[in-house]
Amino acid sequence: MGFNNRFCVLAALTLCFFNEGSALQCYECTASDALSCGSPFNRNNVSVIDCSMSIFTVELGNDSENKVFTCLMIKETDTTTNGVIYNRRCSVKNSDDTCKRIIEENQKKPNIKTTCTECEKDLCNSTSNQFENFSIIALFISFAIFRI
Repeated sequence: MGFNNRFCVLAALTLCFFNEGSALQCYECTASDALSCGSPFNRNNVSVIDCSMSIFTVELGNDSENKVFTCLMIKETDTTTNGVIYNRRCSVKNSDDTCKRIIEENQKKPNIKTTCTECEKDLCNSTSNQFENFSIIALFISFAIFRI
């Protein structure tokens, strides 16, 4: 493969991992959507929301241009009944609505075990395992394949 072809493939792969200037998109569902919001997660039956329009971020003020959004995936387990509630939604980074704060609040409830994941990529709150560094790994793999 010639240098120009390799460069074009590498450039295309790199561009695939950059977002345009739009707001972050997250899956948004609550306990009432247990069949689709829970585990296993059924992304086909769950709403996708632009975080600048989410009820969870709008109530923190309408200055969406100055906000950095995150997606949350919250799992709350009642240790007495083993009932599990999932919540996937938008949040505002560095606000009172972060995983740290949610976990701290739920520690006041002795029977609730909470896990929470924050991420900053579109639709990244589908699982609790995030592959944030995928684009870097893909870039290194393409370098190895094309020996650029």
